[in-house]
Amino acid sequence: MKTVKRKGPPGLSYTAQISAKHADEPVDQFFFMSYEIAARKMWLLGGIDRNGFLDRARYYQAGEAVHQNYVIRPGHEIYNIEIGLLVDPKLWLRSVA
Repeated sequence: MKTVKRKGPPGLSYTAQISAKHADEPVDQFFFMSYEIAARKMWLLGGIDRNGFLDRARYYQAGEAVHQNYVIRPGHEIYNIEIGLLVDPKLWLRSVA
């Protein structure tokens, strides 16, 4: 489960990420959420199986820019995926239940 705090509700252009250090953890699934700070609201973004995530996510290495305000620091490499590629929370729950 990965949660990110944000100032507003999730946008269509948002992405979800896993630290490269944790990409090989012995888990079968990843699930992503976004916490809207001001509204104190948790958004369930979706889930994806680990292999599907790694196949579809983009790897960002040190020095690469994810966007203009986010450059990857050495030792903080990530795998990043568009939230539109995640499985809807209700469908994901059915697939793992």
